[in-house]
Amino acid sequence: MEKATYKPFCKVIETYMMNDYLILVTDKFDSGDYRTNEIIQLRRPGFEPMNYQSGAVHFAKSIESLGHEIEFCLGISGLKVEDVPIGSEVWLSAQRPVRPKSRKYEYIDAKGADQALIQNEKPKTVRGA
Repeated sequence: MEKATYKPFCKVIETYMMNDYLILVTDKFDSGDYRTNEIIQLRRPGFEPMNYQSGAVHFAKSIESLGHEIEFCLGISGLKVEDVPIGSEVWLSAQRPVRPKSRKYEYIDAKGADQALIQNEKPKTVRGA
């Protein structure tokens, strides 16, 4: 098996506990390359790098209502505040996942959609378009 390689993502600027999760407040203001529930590598000064499954944490629905940007936060279970010193680094896998093509949405016939909206009906779907 090939050893996974990682690349730097962010630094930890604050930590605290919430509902048995260690919350890592980072120096980033967006999720960037991060994927939800991704395995991250945590690099703490004086320790070997360790891999953990993480979850993105969002605390506010409207950043504009606060008047300032909110730091991107990660939640990790199984760690405590004293386990992760300020300045620790979060690294992501260097091989980013490729999102497979999806047929989640159906294509609709534009003329049929316009007519359906006028008549308040469901548009006719066109398969394989």
